[in-house]
Amino acid sequence: GMLLENTPTCYSIKELGRECFMCGSTRSFIQFGVGNFKAAFALNKFAFGLFIAIIINLFVFLYYLIFLKQKTKKQ
Repeated sequence: GMLLENTPTCYSIKELGRECFMCGSTRSFIQFGVGNFKAAFALNKFAFGLFIAIIINLFVFLYYLIFLKQKTKKQ
């Protein structure tokens, strides 16, 4: 899609002709986003852990945002 067309080519592929440990991450995240976890994991195994960490971080952020908002209302 449009996202992949506008994603820059990896420096490692461009200059060294080989993939780096992050290659496939953009495609992997797109697959995670549409629920295709098997394809996402096949594209980049590292991206799976990163995706999970980002989701956990999102929930922690929302928790603190709600908690702090309620705390400031009580004062």
